Parts: sequence; structure tokens; C-alpha cells
Amino acid sequence: MSADASPLEKHLDTEPVTFGNAENEVLNVRPLRIALLGYRSHPFVGGQGIYLKYLSRALKSLGHEVDVYSGPPYPELDNDIPLFKVPSLDLYSYENVWQALEWKHLTSLTDLREIISKLTGGFAEPFCFGRRVTQILKHQYTQRKYDIVHDNQSLCSGLLDLQKDGHTVVSTLHHPIHRDRELAIEAVEKWGEKLLVKRWYSFLAMQERVVKQLNHVITVSKSSQKDIEHHFQRPGSDTPIIFNGIDTETFRPIKHISKTPYRVLTTASSDQPLKGLDILLKSLSKLKSQYSNIHLEIIGALKKGGQTENLLKELKLQNCVSFASKLSTEALVEKYNQAMIVVCPSLYEGFGLPVLEHMACGQV
Repeated sequence: MSADASPLEKHLDTEPVTFGNAENEVLNVRPLRIALLGYRSHPFVGGQGIYLKYLSRALKSLGHEVDVYSGPPYPELDNDIPLFKVPSLDLYSYENVWQALEWKHLTSLTDLREIISKLTGGFAEPFCFGRRVTQILKHQYTQRKYDIVHDNQSLCSGLLDLQKDGHTVVSTLHHPIHRDRELAIEAVEKWGEKLLVKRWYSFLAMQERVVKQLNHVITVSKSSQKDIEHHFQRPGSDTPIIFNGIDTETFRPIKHISKTPYRVLTTASSDQPLKGLDILLKSLSKLKSQYSNIHLEIIGALKKGGQTENLLKELKLQNCVSFASKLSTEALVEKYNQAMIVVCPSLYEGFGLPVLEHMACGQV
């Protein structure tokens, strides 16, 4: 190995152990100690939680030692994977912010940053997670020396501190959030509302700075690689692609489950312009006159008083649309198998996991 090899290459070149077999050779590497970071990681809050769950499982099955560090809502992990909780104020879980606050929070600069940002329409969770997890990792570094710190798109400033301290830091960037911001701005009409959207997405300035300075960033598709090059000015050659995969033992066709006639299924989250649910509902409204038995089931929760609820009333679709939330993985697989058609109306995805899940269950 050359003298100027990266820390990551040096780790992968010592004490080799073969993983895989003759038909599916993987890597000749020694077992690594890996810290996986996620600022919010519950599967019900989005694809990042699912990614963290299955990535930790896959790395563990390859013989590596994996610890997960996450803010709330916390992930669902296999029993043999340790979870180190990184508590936040979790202000978005409260209808009234003041219910979450205690006097002790006023003595913490990180807590104050999170509070002020929430009260002024910002989103400081990734930044504050970075400050907290950096302190935790520094405190216990002598007890748990990690070969790799792998971040799941928090892209927080704390990663640069860890890298500066000698940690080998890798971040998965699923897709730039710039397109989310553009669509959210387009979805509102009043200039004041547009300013609030811009304020909420102000964390992108931090992410742009971090992505440019991190030594190791990976992404999940050629589309994301191209968009990262455009929005973050990071060359595609510096952002290798590692494609997502699906657990086909879990997501599978179930023979004894029959298709429900005229049942349409989508996993689009409500009240997020990027997910295109409003377009799907308007299309459903046009189809309803021709197919009276058509029914749309949405995997997700309906936000009371939100745009989706208002659109359902406007289009008079309340009787042919239902919601199912907080499903177990097995229950989700059954839903996929019951549907006649599965639709992914999202306007933009770096890599749409639901599409692969549908296909693995026999949907086309």
C-alpha cells in the first residue's frame, strides 16, 4: 500500500478476513468497529430509519461490530446491535413547544439553539445532533475506538470536528434536499409563507459546507450523484455509489393472499409536496366516475387540518381513501400483496425504496 493511502484504505488492508464465498466474493478485510449515526431514525419517520436498520444488520452479518447512535425518535434495531441514545428536545413531537421545556435547557447552548430555531421556524435537529454526538464520541473514545464513523445524512458540522480529530468519517447522502426546498416553495403562494419555507431549509447551508469538506461521501444512485455534483459542487468521482438493496426474504409475494379488486396503494407521506400525494388524489378524483369501487389506501398518517385533509374534502374523496400508519414490516408486506396497483407519485427521489419493496412483493 502506498504511503499516502487514506485512513479508510489502511483499515481495509490489515488483518484480512474473507467475507462471502466462491460464488459471491465480497471483501478481504478485517472486522471493523463501526459507529452508525442518525439524527432521527425510526422507520415510521422515513426511509432513513429503514436504511439505518438494514445497513446495521448487513454490516453485523458480515462480521463487523456495529454501534448505532441516534436521536429520537429512535430506530428499531436487531437485538444484537447496541443503541446509544442521543437525546434531543424532540420539539416536533409536541403541539405546544413550551410543554417540552425545563429550566435546565436554558443552561445548554445546544438546547437553546434547538429551541430558538424551532420558535423561529427553523430546523436545527441535524446541527444539534452533531454537537451532542460529537461530545459523546469524544468522551468514550478511549473505551470504544471506532475504525469508521458512518453518518446517515445528518451532514452536520460535528462530522468535520470528528474528522479533524482523526476519525475516519463517511456520510451517506441519499439525495440533496435542494429539490425538496424548491417544491415546497412552489407549493405556497404568499411571500410570507415562502420565507418560512426558506427559513426551515436554512440547514442546507451547513450541509453544503460539510459535504465540500468531508473526505468520504457516498450516495445511492447515479441520479443522486449527478445532483450532488450540481448542488454541492462535489465531483461525482469523489462520491462513489453504493446502491440500496431489499430484504427479499421479508418483501416477497405471499401466495395465499388474494388481490383486492380496485385497491390502489401508495406509501406517499401526506402534506409533503415532494411526495406528489396531491397529484395522486386529483387523478383518483377523475377515475372515480369511471371506477366506482376504486379505493386508495395510503401508508401514513393523516395530519388533522393539513393540506391533504382539506383536499380530500374538496374532492369529496373521504369515502374512497383510507390511511394505515405504524404498521409492522410484515403487515406492510401483506398490504403490498393485497393491492391491485401500487403507485409511487413522488416528484423526486434519490432512490425510492418503496418501489423496490413493491417489486419484490410481485408488483409491477
